[in-house]
Amino acid sequence: MRTKLTLMTTLAASVTVATMILAACGSEEEGGTGGAGSQTCWPTDPGCGIGSVGEACMAWHDNTGSDTLSFRMSQLEVLKPDVLAGQFLQDNVVTKGVALNLPMCFQEGTGRFTWLMELDIANQRVKTGGAHVQLNPANGYCYINETVEGFMAQPMEVAIKTSTDGADTLFELTESIADITVAIYLTDDESSAIILPLHEVMMMEGRISSGGNCIGAWDGDDLSFDNDCKPDRNEGQKMQWTNGAKLTGYIELEESDDVWIPEMTQTLCVALSGSAMTYGEDFNEGGREGKRCARDANGKILAGEK
Repeated sequence: MRTKLTLMTTLAASVTVATMILAACGSEEEGGTGGAGSQTCWPTDPGCGIGSVGEACMAWHDNTGSDTLSFRMSQLEVLKPDVLAGQFLQDNVVTKGVALNLPMCFQEGTGRFTWLMELDIANQRVKTGGAHVQLNPANGYCYINETVEGFMAQPMEVAIKTSTDGADTLFELTESIADITVAIYLTDDESSAIILPLHEVMMMEGRISSGGNCIGAWDGDDLSFDNDCKPDRNEGQKMQWTNGAKLTGYIELEESDDVWIPEMTQTLCVALSGSAMTYGEDFNEGGREGKRCARDANGKILAGEK
């Protein structure tokens, strides 16, 4: 059984963070404007990016004039499956991990889930993958290239197609990424992680702003200062950013039973099944105690018959 995932993502921050100065696995460029302004959800603190060139998405690096555009995802909104798109996992695992720990910028995450992307416009290629924990985005990020929780995580490179729409650049992948694993680290020392082993990943409907610094944008005009600049679900709001690209892929059912979600004390397989009582079984193994997917006498996952 293949469990199809549809992810909507804002690749909003162009970063020194994601500039890939690999000699030191980062960059030493300075930050610029950002932080909480008076009664507005547009940050004005100097610790919220590099300023006017990337203000719309709190960019940390200026891509202007470069053939290779570097980005870090600032938001990843899950649309399918429903269990991952639900408020608990979206807010407490995905959004919490992707969002930086910058309260003065109205971002109150851990910043431990970093997904990078480098678009080589001249050669029509994209390099993308997860990155190690970096608590200060101004210092730059390093791709993960090692085994994490039993899965090999490393950057992948495929072809893209670009076009223009006014001053914006549109992009999409022209071939899928066969396999890519990204890690949501749960601790700063990377001692534990939730893994997303994705397959046949496609990216489409991408729109890069003029200057090449933003894919998507901070939704400061629609967020309310009275609600601490957080999405107001009573008003139908779910996210803090407007999305600028779409991502799809799938996770194998067998692999999902190896992905542990400590916040739910169950594997991703059980979470995807929708019923721990019907499709889960108790286990205590390798420091994990909770539910994994139950199997029949032949070792086949019962939830696969849904």
